[in-house]
Amino acid sequence: MKPPIILKTILDILFLFVIFGTIIFLILVGIFMWNSEGSLPFRVNDNLISSLNSEAYTVLGFVLAGRFLFIYTVYKFKYLVRLFFKGKFLSVEQVQLIKIIGRLIIVVAILNTVPGVIYQTFFEPSPRRVDYGLASVDSFWFIIAIGLFFIFLSKIFENARLMKEENELTI
Repeated sequence: MKPPIILKTILDILFLFVIFGTIIFLILVGIFMWNSEGSLPFRVNDNLISSLNSEAYTVLGFVLAGRFLFIYTVYKFKYLVRLFFKGKFLSVEQVQLIKIIGRLIIVVAILNTVPGVIYQTFFEPSPRRVDYGLASVDSFWFIIAIGLFFIFLSKIFENARLMKEENELTI
C-alpha cells in the first residue's frame, strides 16, 4: 500500500500555517491587552468593543484553547500519517491516536462555538439574537460528525487489529 504523500504534505503545510497564524494572533492579543490607554477599539458583528471585561477574557480564553487544541489535533494527525509511512498498520498506537483525534475534533468544534454563544449572550446589544447557529445544518454539526466518525473508525481499527492477532495465532 502506497503511503498518502499528498495528505502528509497538506498536513505539514497546514501545521505551519496554523502555528504562524496563532503566533500572529497572540502578538495582536498582546498588543491589545498591553495598550497604554487600556482599550483598542475593534468591531465584532458591527459592534464596537473598546474595553476588555470578564466576558471578553472568557471569549478570548475559549478562542485560545480551541486554537491550541486544533494545533495539537493537527500534530496528532501528522503523527498518525507518519506511522503509515513507517509501514505500521493496525497497531494499538494507531487505534489510540484515531480515538484521540476524534475526541479532539469534537472538543475543538465545541470550543470554537462557545465564543459566538458568549458574544451573542453577553455582548450583543438588545434586542439579542436567539439563533446560536446550532440548529442549522452548519459546519458545527459536520465537524462533530467527523469527530464521531474518527471514534467509530478507531473501533473498526481495534476490531481489525484483534482479528489480525487471532489470525496470526491460528497459523
